[in-house]
Formats: sequence, structure tokens, C-alpha cells
Amino acid sequence: MTDYTGVPFTVVFSHLTDWRNATAASIRVLNGLRGEVEKYSDGLDSPRASLEYVDYFTDLFSRYLGDFERLLTELPRSVSDAHVQMVKQIYDSASQEERHCVAFKNEHIERPLKDEKLRWLVDDIYAESRQMLIDYKDLSNVVPRLRTFVGTAPKIDRELEQKFRILYSAAQEQRDFDLWIAEGSGASIYSIGVIFIDVDDFKALNSSFTESVVDRDVLPPLQCLIRDLTIHRGGAYRHGGEEFLVILPNSTLEETVAFAEKLRQQIAAKEFRIGERSCQRLTISAGVATWPNHGGTFQLVVEAANRAESAAKKDGKNRVQVAENRADIQQKL
Repeated sequence: MTDYTGVPFTVVFSHLTDWRNATAASIRVLNGLRGEVEKYSDGLDSPRASLEYVDYFTDLFSRYLGDFERLLTELPRSVSDAHVQMVKQIYDSASQEERHCVAFKNEHIERPLKDEKLRWLVDDIYAESRQMLIDYKDLSNVVPRLRTFVGTAPKIDRELEQKFRILYSAAQEQRDFDLWIAEGSGASIYSIGVIFIDVDDFKALNSSFTESVVDRDVLPPLQCLIRDLTIHRGGAYRHGGEEFLVILPNSTLEETVAFAEKLRQQIAAKEFRIGERSCQRLTISAGVATWPNHGGTFQLVVEAANRAESAAKKDGKNRVQVAENRADIQQKL
């Protein structure tokens, strides 16, 4: 059990985000298992009972998911007693639902099956539902800490990436994205731009100058340039290695493309001094996507931007590529 005593609001918010994401993932898994039950219904003793069990927890977790979505939208503005009660109700409800898991275990797990080859299926159904209920137990510890923030709009500290401490960390990406969605929830037209950036020919750069020299003379000034251009516009993050992410709240696709092009041009124009010997120029390939046009979740939007970046690199590097719309991708499938 996690001890939330004295932890900053950003940790509480991050963990609530994790519960939201885990709940959404569990719903997807249960829906997949439902399809397996229908597929192998002839080999199961009570396929209808298994379907009802899956449907019950899918519906339950969907209700929890809605509560988590509301919490993540409203909490950054101000914490109220209603929010504390919402978290408590999820915990109380989940605690009471364990009896359904016990009943399913007694009827399907601890008895011989008509076809023992399908034991994996009932085991997976039980494990998925039971594990989520266990995960919700920690919500009881969130309640008292969240209560201390009632009546305030808590300050959310942003985590820097540890190696260079110039850009924000990859873990901060989701938190900022959730906050910007919350801030724009009342707007009739609102989108968030995402730019996925990759340094061109980075392996060759490391081979020519060694990784330690590149870490000393190239990556810090490059990250400072990205940060300084983005600082009043959104957030810049070290996504991993030579990959960077820029998130632009309240930004249309056209505005995001224009900003990505500005980044590309300024990076291409900059000279990076390598020791006392020479100067090096860099180029980047960038992929652009926006929420919600290219995906309903942060992960989907990042994946779309990443695919666009890969296409930009494949088409010649040093360019900006816009992600395909979801409708266009579905037509190709």
C-alpha cells in the first residue's frame, strides 16, 4: 500500500492518471476475453455465466473510468469534497465487488472444466477482474491526502529529465497532456498539437565524435534551443535518446505544423561547436499530429506523430510530415 502522507498533488494526480489508464486497459482486455468466450463457448461448462461475469465487470469498470475522467478534468482547477467522495466511492464499491470474484473462482476456477485446455480463459477472466479490484485498494490512502487539498487549486510541479535536466521528462508528458485537456474542456473548439522529433543521422554523429562528446557538446545546446522556442507555447520533453516531444495546448494542426517547421529551420541553421576542433550542423525529422483529430488518447496521438516522423525520415530527412487521419488509415486496412 502506498503512503501518500505529505506527497505533492502532482503525485496524487499522476497516480489517478495511472488508475484511469489501467482501468481503460482492463476494459479492452475484458472485451477481448469476451470474444474468446463466444469463440470457445462449446468447450465451456457455463459460457453464459462467463459472459455475464465479463459484462458485469466491463460495465463496472466503465463507470469507474468515467469517474476517473471527471477527476482528471476537474481536479487541476480546484479540489472539492465531492472529488474526495468520488474517490472514496470507487474504493468502497470495488471492495464490495470482491464477492463476485470469489463466486466465479468457486464455480469456474476450483472445479474441473469440460475442456481443460480452456482453463487459461477462465483463469485470465478471473485474474483481470481480481487484479483491478486489488489495484483499487490503494485509493483508500489517496482519500485523506486528497482531502488536504480541498478548496485549493494545487500547484503541480513539473518533472525534469534526469540526465540533462533541461527538458521535461517523458513521464511528465501524460500529466501535462491531461492538464491541458482539463483546461480546454469548456471550449467549443479545442485541440492539442504534438510534434515528434528525431535527430537525423544520430548514430553517425556518435560514431564520429563519440557518445560522451555528443552528450557534452551537442545534446545540451540542442535541448536548450527546443526549450527556449517552446517555453511560452507549451512543453518540450526528452522522449528518449535523441527523440524529443513538443506538446502545444490550444493549437490547431496548421499552427502545430508551422511551429514544427520553425523548429526544423532554427535547428538546421544552428552551428554546434564540438570541442575546439569543428562546428557541426544538425537536421531533424518531425512528425505532427493533433488531439483529438489523430487519436482520442495521448498514446494514440504520439503514435500517429511517431509514424509521421518515420515517414519524414524515409522521404529524405530534414522535413516535417503530418500524420494521416484515422479515417484514411482505416480505409487502407
